[in-house]
Amino acid sequence: MALPLLRRRPYTILSTGALLSGLIYVRSQLLALERAYPSHSPSPSDPLLRPAQPSQTVPYADIFFAHVPARWLSSAGEPHAAWARAFLRGRTLALEGRMLGGGDAGEAEVDREAAQLVGGAMTVLSPPARGRPLVAAWEMSSAAVEFFEGLSRWGYPFRLMSGGRHTWSVVREGKGEGEEEEMVLVGFGAAHDYEREGDDGKVIPRWTIRVHRAYARWLLREGVEELERRARGEE
Repeated sequence: MALPLLRRRPYTILSTGALLSGLIYVRSQLLALERAYPSHSPSPSDPLLRPAQPSQTVPYADIFFAHVPARWLSSAGEPHAAWARAFLRGRTLALEGRMLGGGDAGEAEVDREAAQLVGGAMTVLSPPARGRPLVAAWEMSSAAVEFFEGLSRWGYPFRLMSGGRHTWSVVREGKGEGEEEEMVLVGFGAAHDYEREGDDGKVIPRWTIRVHRAYARWLLREGVEELERRARGEE
């Protein structure tokens, strides 16, 4: 009986080693994204902080920025719109748009109010304009929200967001110390709406908030890569 156990043991060790290596890699990538794109709080007047309904609240919101050369946007039209289009053509969102809607991520529609983006996953609330970012909203399934609201009333420590908003912005920086060309900040903002329900403060688990932020940072990085590709004329 010992021989089968001995034969299985190397496979168990290899599987455990592969799992640990994968977890270490994921953690290293997560930390690298957090270092590269730190979270910034939106200003009190930011559209991220305006919930979809008066009965809702926004317990957290983040904006992540990346430094890019201003020339990447100089010939691409209105900067906020150009940045949003490049972002939506990032690899992950382009794939998601094809999976959900059978087409692209809707980057050509960012200038139209109520346009559908990423296969219908998001709706344009406010098109980009001079000095004003693109704002888009999304909604969670009402059945899923109600399910977790019911659990919360029975003592479950977490609740599900009702939806949220995203923003795509561009902030002029000028030349920094030691920089040879003008730079800008391209930003991606994210916020979640929750039903007040007595203001009990319950939200999704902290680790899932961190995962959401990591995904936002990942999308930001892909958007910057696409923006650079467009600037170099590689379309």
